Amino acid sequence: MWDVLSKESEKGTMNMGKKYYRKSKWKLPQEGYPGAWIRMLPVVLMVGLVPLIVREYKHESGLTGYPWYGSNDEAYEFFLASKSVVLMLLLFVMAGCVFVRIWRERGKAPFAKILIPLFIYGGLAFLSACFSVKKEFSFSGGVEQFESVWVLLSYVFVVYYVFLYVRNTLELQVVADAICFSSSVIGIIGTLQGLGIDLFSFHWYQELITTKQFLAMCGGKLTLNFAENTAYATLYNPNYLGVFGSFVVPFLTMLFLFEKNKWRRLWHGCNFVLVVIALLSSHSRAGLIAAIAALCVAIIFAIRKLLKWWYLAVPAVNFAVVLVLLVNAYNDNLIFDRLKNIFAPDNVTVAEEIAEDGTVVRKTGLTEMYTTPDGVVFTYHEMSLQVTLYNSGDSYGMYAVDAQGNQVELSPNEDGTEFTFTHPALRDVKIFPGYIGDKFGMKIQAAGEWRFVYNEEKGRYQYVTGFDKESDMVMAPAFGFENHQRTFSGRGYIWSRTLPLLKEHLFLGSGPDTFVLEFPQEDYLRMKQNGYENVIMTKPHSWYLQVGVQTGVLSLLCLLVFYGWYAVGCIRLYAFRKLNTQAEAFGMAAFIGSIGYMISGISNDSMVVTAPVFWGMVALGFAANILVASQRKTEAEQVK
Repeated sequence: MWDVLSKESEKGTMNMGKKYYRKSKWKLPQEGYPGAWIRMLPVVLMVGLVPLIVREYKHESGLTGYPWYGSNDEAYEFFLASKSVVLMLLLFVMAGCVFVRIWRERGKAPFAKILIPLFIYGGLAFLSACFSVKKEFSFSGGVEQFESVWVLLSYVFVVYYVFLYVRNTLELQVVADAICFSSSVIGIIGTLQGLGIDLFSFHWYQELITTKQFLAMCGGKLTLNFAENTAYATLYNPNYLGVFGSFVVPFLTMLFLFEKNKWRRLWHGCNFVLVVIALLSSHSRAGLIAAIAALCVAIIFAIRKLLKWWYLAVPAVNFAVVLVLLVNAYNDNLIFDRLKNIFAPDNVTVAEEIAEDGTVVRKTGLTEMYTTPDGVVFTYHEMSLQVTLYNSGDSYGMYAVDAQGNQVELSPNEDGTEFTFTHPALRDVKIFPGYIGDKFGMKIQAAGEWRFVYNEEKGRYQYVTGFDKESDMVMAPAFGFENHQRTFSGRGYIWSRTLPLLKEHLFLGSGPDTFVLEFPQEDYLRMKQNGYENVIMTKPHSWYLQVGVQTGVLSLLCLLVFYGWYAVGCIRLYAFRKLNTQAEAFGMAAFIGSIGYMISGISNDSMVVTAPVFWGMVALGFAANILVASQRKTEAEQVK
């Protein structure tokens, strides 16, 4: 499984034992930890520096031409774009180093078959960008995302770069230390935020990450819209701090277990405490569940170590439980309350009422509303009808028919400014004809107020959005999550509207960062009912759906094949084995950490704030596996 296609693999030494580097005219260190640090510098920056970057970035949204977006094209961002720019630069550095290595090896550079599906994924991502529905987003980054095709390719290249340039455990140690460094900083910032001390609230720090002009626009002080004592560190959103914790906590746990250096073990232990507190302070249910699940797998894998050191393992588990209870108590039981409601069904109650004429009315509320060329169709209390507004000069009229085409009686008030229905199911519905902007239209009052006008150019009725723009109104196709639209904080609704999009993107997706253009933003009724009124859906809140829509279902399968191949290899190398070497410790820690990310990816997207660390961790684990397999093969040959 871990065979490397090179001449060195035939000798059983792999590429790890070959001195492939050249003397530098700048006299850079080549041996020991400093030399390993120089060779791993792009990776060190990717996993150790990129997650910490925060800087004001002014850009144009590129969405003002869409009716569901506002009219102001100017936008400001702090947590994503700057990270994306650095990742693009690192991509070109790593790509240059890879091509130099391949050129120097005269085409004989080592390669592993497991990389094939990963490279295919990269190729499909690039193709999807070339054929993107909006190339500007795919190549430069889209609003609230900034994960362009160059960023996606940096994830691919970091795996191959580490594979090529890891010589021994020193390079692995450098990458692990870089991950631990960013964990320390994020853990400290997140813990302080959980205690109510937010670094971003200090004026000196705001001056560091913004311009004076922007601060002046904000009245001299920048305010972030997060609840008090909620941690988000430098990762844009509490959910992404949860994602970070979901794979870094298991990673740190395994490093702590297998580390032989007492000072590094102390560092890993302190990091563990800080990141756990930050994770709990983020109030991320998905991150906590993913971290616990990964730790459960770790217990199975490291059972020998835990049984041997039971006198340390038992107090450590008790300490972790007490830590969770203390943070939960500090947050007024918020964490446990959120966990209890994670799979709660929608609160749907249907009351029945018998009208004076004997009609049974089931009070289901407004369950359907969309626009057509002939009128506005809606269903209220299970009564479906189409309302049409006639306007000619100074006179106007209203006409309504039910689903069978039968006219439904409408009664105007004395001055004709309000129309009501006589049907028992529609008594709460009111229609107000009048001017909306510069066009004559109607307001329908039914579980809220809905404004409509007739667009002569399009030849159909249009909904007037909260941004005062005319738009089609649709009932988007849905799949699954019936009566569970609010599962995982409303993700059930988003997933149910995203799943039908996959069949349209089987081979090539819509392009990186273009989900915002594929999601049915015109599903205004359901958006409002699920708490997303005037909200722009820029991501599906699931890494797997994100990949499937944006770069295609085929690219998603390639990613899953790559990770599945990697996971099977890790199980074969580490499961129920006595692990003694440092390379085995790194390989085991990286694999357990990656499990947390894969689980959290079910309910969270790939973002430039967390994905670089994950891919750096996978690269670390992959290279460690190659080294471990090589060492074991050499030992087996020596025994013979």
